[in-house]
Amino acid sequence: RGRLAVSVYNFREILKNVSWLQVASITTNASSAVLGVLVARYLGSHEFGLYSTAVVVATLFALFLDFGFAELMVREGSRLESEIQSFLGSAMLVFAALFAVCFGGMTLYAWLAGTPQEVVRLILIYGVGAFFLRGWPIWQGIFRIRQRLDIHGKLDIAAAFVRAILLTLFLYFRLGLLELVSIHTSISIIFFGLNAIIALRFYRPTLSVHATLTRVWDALPFGISNALYFGYTQVGIFILSLMVLPRHVGSYAAVYRLVILCNEFPIIVFSKTLLPLMFRSYKENPQELRKVYSTSAKYMFGLGLLISFFLFFYAKTIVHTLYGQSYEEAVPALKLLAFCVAFRYLSTGVDVTLTAIDRMQAKVVLQAIVV
Repeated sequence: RGRLAVSVYNFREILKNVSWLQVASITTNASSAVLGVLVARYLGSHEFGLYSTAVVVATLFALFLDFGFAELMVREGSRLESEIQSFLGSAMLVFAALFAVCFGGMTLYAWLAGTPQEVVRLILIYGVGAFFLRGWPIWQGIFRIRQRLDIHGKLDIAAAFVRAILLTLFLYFRLGLLELVSIHTSISIIFFGLNAIIALRFYRPTLSVHATLTRVWDALPFGISNALYFGYTQVGIFILSLMVLPRHVGSYAAVYRLVILCNEFPIIVFSKTLLPLMFRSYKENPQELRKVYSTSAKYMFGLGLLISFFLFFYAKTIVHTLYGQSYEEAVPALKLLAFCVAFRYLSTGVDVTLTAIDRMQAKVVLQAIVV
């Protein structure tokens, strides 16, 4: 009694994890941005619009694969290690079941919506990769619990390196859209397997259908929250794909991608690095959690404002330099989207803290209103 709670924040370890993830993020996003720009320029706004339409449809159906068991595993495993194997088994069972259901639903949608045959093929091929990509968080959750995010970072760097090589070959040989989506799908499958092989060295899953079903209610808010977040980032492109010409979709998707890339840093700091520690400190030392949140919020919002003003004032130069004159109508779009960055830098800390203090229902309601 009267003894201070022991801090769960080893800041040297946090710095190491953030550093690895930031290096991975810079490597991934830099290569993705450069090659993404080159691919967009090569395809032109029309074909890039077709590609973006296929990507957004596949991504929206892939959202339903995340039923929240990966995040639930991180929460419960961070607090009690003996629970990890059972929750890992539940996450794997749900992912496998939803993979089959969602892929069937995506195929049915593409057929009923009267989507052009060319785009249907793109959706189905890219969809396989998007679905496997949604399985990565299961294995990365193990790395988060173990505070071995260096493994997470190294695998992301390797994936970025392989993607860069294949996309460079795609541009060199001037291939088509089918080859482009096949490249992304192949990388997702290969690195899903590599993540799984390494993660399973730490824990072997315990498979139990009964235990999985009893945890559905606890996992559901995490799944809904993740789906709403990714739905928020994709709903604009999806609606545009139903309303306007592919070149307009391509122009919007090109600059919105820049905003998404800018938002990676707070996700690394809060969701991937601090969240498992925040889960633990909420039970052991709530005052420390409050201090970490309030301090980080100030710095994040300031950094986000700087980035927003840069994107706003240099929007025309950025668009013309990266994408060329054919994307002129993307300039006013980027000026408006620029200010998403500052508020996203602030809100990421808010929603991660709501998760850590077991206020998932409130968070889901707020996200649903926004979407």
